[in-house]
Amino acid sequence: VINSFLASGLPISASSIQYLDGNDWKLTGTPIACNFEQGIDYDDKNGLPDTPAFSSLECCQICKATPGCARAIWNGPDYNRCYPKSSSSVRKTSTSNNWACEPTNTGKTVEISANVPGDVITDLQRAGLIDDPFYELNFLTQSNVWAGSTWTYSKTFAWETQFDENDQEIALLVVEGVKMGAILSANGVQLGVLNDQFKRYTFPLSKAALGVKDSSVELTFEFQSGINCDNRWMACTGGWDWAPYTSTFQSAAPTFSFGIWKSVYLAH
Repeated sequence: VINSFLASGLPISASSIQYLDGNDWKLTGTPIACNFEQGIDYDDKNGLPDTPAFSSLECCQICKATPGCARAIWNGPDYNRCYPKSSSSVRKTSTSNNWACEPTNTGKTVEISANVPGDVITDLQRAGLIDDPFYELNFLTQSNVWAGSTWTYSKTFAWETQFDENDQEIALLVVEGVKMGAILSANGVQLGVLNDQFKRYTFPLSKAALGVKDSSVELTFEFQSGINCDNRWMACTGGWDWAPYTSTFQSAAPTFSFGIWKSVYLAH
């Protein structure tokens, strides 16, 4: 792991800036395949144990990991319980705020073009993989596409040559803003874990440390829902009095989209 440090908005001193922004990034992920329906319940005599779940997507993930579970019921944000159901369970309508989720066998890995600055939901909508998230209940029923996968931004670029007094090629990688938790790597070398939307991250790089021989560098930002962000993201992200409340959470706080929301560049 290369030595890294944080800068709190202080000016970056450089002789030149190599911006990595643009629409030539790639976004790769494998969405969890789940079908969701509201107002549905299942009678089941097999007695699979229920468990806490903060969203219908988490309930679907629990079902996929529970032996004998074919579908599950999440009873909404007021109760936050997941009830796994067997394949012999009997479907019925319900007047409660239940969400039925049924995982499919496999999800397909997809690769689409992405924008930086930007976010995952916007890129998925642009690629036609989801509908308008603010139309009706799409922000709930299609959340498995963006929230149920490890999504990775990647870009390969040519390092613009600069030298220090020891004839070593060096640069400062600056990440102005990342929303939600991501692991940043360059040429397979992990640089750090980014988990604070409000901080600028900087990393001193050298060609020698990254093994750069032909000026080609690949950057990857691997977003993982399991990275603890300690609520360091915009408070209205998952809902406010003017925005719908989502069904995805971290530490009981609602979440929504994520991505590289500010510029990325090399300071030479």
